[in-house]
Amino acid sequence: AYKPWAFNMMSESTFLTDLQQFAKECITDEDCELLQPYVQHQLFTIEAAQKASSMAVGLCKWVRAMVTYHEIAKVVVPKMDSLVLKEAELGSANRRLSDANAELQEAQDQLDAMQLKFDTAMAEKQKLQDEADLTKKRMDAANALISGLAGEKVRWTEQSAEFADEISRLVGDCALACAFMSYSGPFNKAFRDKLVQEYFIEDMTFKKVPFTKDLSLIDMLTNDAVRGEWNL
Repeated sequence: AYKPWAFNMMSESTFLTDLQQFAKECITDEDCELLQPYVQHQLFTIEAAQKASSMAVGLCKWVRAMVTYHEIAKVVVPKMDSLVLKEAELGSANRRLSDANAELQEAQDQLDAMQLKFDTAMAEKQKLQDEADLTKKRMDAANALISGLAGEKVRWTEQSAEFADEISRLVGDCALACAFMSYSGPFNKAFRDKLVQEYFIEDMTFKKVPFTKDLSLIDMLTNDAVRGEWNL
């Protein structure tokens, strides 16, 4: 038989709501230990409760569920607490990892920028090196040319002096050639030579007009091809 206070409690209109909202997390080992004589009693079964009333079946199921919940919670709750702790640690580790990744990315960006500057500097260095090598090759070629031309300086100097002397005699040589062509045509070789030596050359010498000594008028006025035709 129910005690009066138990009967009064079950008679309350909020009894079902109180069971549904029961603070099962507050159940202790002592509570479950006190329930053991009842839970293990041979009459405290669903089959036995069905013979009494549907309310008794519900209460039987509820009590056993609370005991089972506590037994499971004793194992699960520490693990859940540990899980919460580990999740907090994981969150902290993830934040540190995120911060580290951000620092790593910043360092990588700086490295990439420095690498770009390095590559640009190396490209500029290579460009300058190529230009320096090309300039050296040109200088070497110029020095070789200058060295080669140095040997020609004496010859060019001599030839320049010869050309200057030849130019100074050119007017007189042309005058002799013109006189020869103009006045010696009708005469034979002997008389032509007389005109050249006794008249033309003496007149040039008297007037101090420079001319080539022993000038060959034939060589001056003809070439090998013309003289070859004369011998045919």
